[in-house]
Amino acid sequence: MRIDDQQREVVESQSKNILCIAGPGSGKTRTLVERVAYLIEQRKVSSHELVLFTFTRNAAQEMRKRIEARIGISAHKVQIGTFHSIALNLLHRFGDLIGYKADHITVYGSFEEEYLLRECAIDLGIYRRKSWMPPKKKVSKVLNDYYFRGEEPGEDNPCRIIFNEFIARCKENQSLTFGGLLVGFKLNPAFLAFHFQFVIFFQ
Repeated sequence: MRIDDQQREVVESQSKNILCIAGPGSGKTRTLVERVAYLIEQRKVSSHELVLFTFTRNAAQEMRKRIEARIGISAHKVQIGTFHSIALNLLHRFGDLIGYKADHITVYGSFEEEYLLRECAIDLGIYRRKSWMPPKKKVSKVLNDYYFRGEEPGEDNPCRIIFNEFIARCKENQSLTFGGLLVGFKLNPAFLAFHFQFVIFFQ
């Protein structure tokens, strides 16, 4: 692939952290493909040590297709996927470390999540006669804060009791919600650095 001087600067950078910002059609994908090829062919990085995160499955498929065309069979060992798919893959491999039976993990869809949440609320007396107390909106906000920021409700939060019950019931069922995938394994930089030498985020 032909790349310009700015793209080459990204591809051949020796920095551990690179931020590459560019508009649509400017060659971001081409640059990242060449970066992967450079790491494997010139820096002799094992393809097992590379993981590429994307925001959509279509983007992941396109990235894999281009990398396979560029470097051949070595591309099969590079982990490429959405944040959620890679998180699930890691949970299936290492879930035992956080109390899950790695081979039996399931992911709840929105229907299963809502059903289990209501069952917890009924058992705790929080849901009666089709009414939530505390309000369902506040319960949902607590779960969303946990999913998106990893923040658990404080001791004084009235939603804490149902939050704890819901998370405990999910774990008892060897299950996670779609939103909980990213916090389920605590994907911290230290863990990623141990298993992968180069982590690339693609949008």
